[in-house]
Amino acid sequence: MGTSRSTFAILVAGTLAASACEQPASPDFQAAKPEVATAQVAQGDGPGIDGEFVRVQRQLPGFGGYYFDANGDLVVLLTDPAQEPAARALLAGVAADRPRGPGSAGPATIRVRRAEFDFATLQGWHERLNSVLRLEGVSFLDTDEMANRVTVGVTSEAAAARVRAEAVRAGVPSAALRVERVAGGGRPIADLLSQIRPVLGG
Repeated sequence: MGTSRSTFAILVAGTLAASACEQPASPDFQAAKPEVATAQVAQGDGPGIDGEFVRVQRQLPGFGGYYFDANGDLVVLLTDPAQEPAARALLAGVAADRPRGPGSAGPATIRVRRAEFDFATLQGWHERLNSVLRLEGVSFLDTDEMANRVTVGVTSEAAAARVRAEAVRAGVPSAALRVERVAGGGRPIADLLSQIRPVLGG
């Protein structure tokens, strides 16, 4: 996970509003009228970066989220590679505000990665699985853009089996579910350090 998501939420909201008014980039991008896109940004879809990702998807069909990798590159997930030019235009402001560190002067390089699922679809499955947080041995539930899955942290194989059974009951496809063993009730430290992922808890 990583740096504060609130900073990124503010940045993306500003980028979207500006892009909606100024962006002439591609036919796909122009499909939404600027005034409509701006209104969508303002109305809200939940707190933090997850809500911002849902709003980005309104302007960028097939958007699966983004994160900064260990090299400081901005990795953008898309189910439709044809949306790459629009993605680069829309998220240029996010790349420009990359996390700062040694050798990080200037905008981040934007890399596009193919995704199986868009973010809003994953978020919907996340909501269906909220009930797993009541199960013994479940540590966290996350719409995980890095894995392009709904990730559930568990402390035992018995808990993993309960989560998978609950996913079947909730109609969440197994291909979209990632069950991760954790120790001590939290995410593995390697995940926290290996990627810069603007994520809030929950």
